[in-house]
Amino acid sequence: MDNYVPPVIEPPKTVIGIGGREIGVLGATAFVVLLIIVMPAPMLVKVGFGVLLGGFGVALAFGREPKSGKTAEAYIAQILHFYKRSRFHQRGAVAMDIPAQKTFIPAPAFVAPDPEPTLEPGSSDRKPLFTMPPLPLNVGMFFSIFSLAFLATLLTWLWLGGYQELSLYIKPLF
Repeated sequence: MDNYVPPVIEPPKTVIGIGGREIGVLGATAFVVLLIIVMPAPMLVKVGFGVLLGGFGVALAFGREPKSGKTAEAYIAQILHFYKRSRFHQRGAVAMDIPAQKTFIPAPAFVAPDPEPTLEPGSSDRKPLFTMPPLPLNVGMFFSIFSLAFLATLLTWLWLGGYQELSLYIKPLF
């Protein structure tokens, strides 16, 4: 496979296995959640928005697009670039069904192992203490974030006396 281009994988830059980008995103998210906590609003709103924005911050920091492995901002930039590019239409073009030619490529008898990667000057060969696997940026993850925010808001409502309030309006069954 001569034309195979491997994905660009960025090595972690800190001892704990996450880079400066992730630390920056998580720090900004923590600051925004702290601002939500101290704002003058009902506790249910604070908890709901805090969990929702905290989940989105973690998804932005550790999430990767499943097919390409790109970060969220790189994937959004790629989509915006695709829709902003110029389109060219070819005059007189018609769709043609061209049969695919099947060619046989024999497998090589011996595949040489990949050479050992060399370290750049100034880099260390220390392994991080733990690594964070990338989260898939898909609909399921966003549904999980919304579900966590709803459940946290519901539990806060129950903790603050929601069950007692609800029991005043519902007649006892027994």
